[in-house]
Amino acid sequence: MNKKRGPGWLFKTLENWEKAGVKKMEDIENAEREIFGESQKTNVPSWSNPNYKNEITEEQSQELERKKAEMLKKLDS
Repeated sequence: MNKKRGPGWLFKTLENWEKAGVKKMEDIENAEREIFGESQKTNVPSWSNPNYKNEITEEQSQELERKKAEMLKKLDS
């Protein structure tokens, strides 16, 4: 659903900016960060991030391999 924003919305926004002392584009960006937060919450898992680095210990890795082998053995039986 896409709501159209009319002149009333624009005038109210400009009025709010004036009250907040907004003078430059930088002021607008800072105000929006305060309102909407620096980052939006997402349901995208962190491992899908291209910069994700798996940080598990060697012990954890060995335990996962052991469990994997155990599960595969159960599938073969």
